Amino acid sequence: MLWSENGVLYQIFPSPFSSVPWKILVFITLLQLIFHLVLPKDFVTVVNSMGERECHPVNSFHSCLLIVLLFIFGSSLGFYKASIIYMNWTQTLSLLNLISIIMVLFLYMRQRNDDFTTCKLCI
Repeated sequence: MLWSENGVLYQIFPSPFSSVPWKILVFITLLQLIFHLVLPKDFVTVVNSMGERECHPVNSFHSCLLIVLLFIFGSSLGFYKASIIYMNWTQTLSLLNLISIIMVLFLYMRQRNDDFTTCKLCI
């Protein structure tokens, strides 16, 4: 098998298909989404590349603090070991790499498809 435990490929690039990194990533993503919807937001005005001002709601600092506090609280209550992220760090990074590669390929194909339809319209 490609990612067997004793294979060379597994030692270089750990399997992104184990369940723990998926659980960690999905849990943190859903928690961030809930915090984005529930926590109060500060409104920040930014200038985009066209020179127009845009107002964006942000609450990332409060969300980050709550994630850290929930991690410490959960590990001190014994819901999970505090080393869960450290022990699965390489697998989590390989999962994030795989997701990034898929997103890059998706965006490349989408841009290529848009260029093709634009080129057909020009003719």
